[in-house]
Amino acid sequence: MATQAITAKDINALSGRDYPEAWRVSETARRLITRLEARLAYWLRYRATVNELEFLTDRQLADVGIVRANIREHARIAARVAGE
Repeated sequence: MATQAITAKDINALSGRDYPEAWRVSETARRLITRLEARLAYWLRYRATVNELEFLTDRQLADVGIVRANIREHARIAARVAGE
């Protein structure tokens, strides 16, 4: 005799209840995930820019018009513009 697997969907159908599937993500959670992804992408761009600029000598920075004390400010602007 063959057996048939009964799923949660089958039980919900029999009971007359409709529960959301476990894999479904609410719209609020989806927006949160999207914001977190955007924030992480921004932070990664920011860190990459800071690392690249800090690697340059003072002379190289002066050639592009950046003072070492302003590296983080320039990196924030660059990361924001690159993300748009």
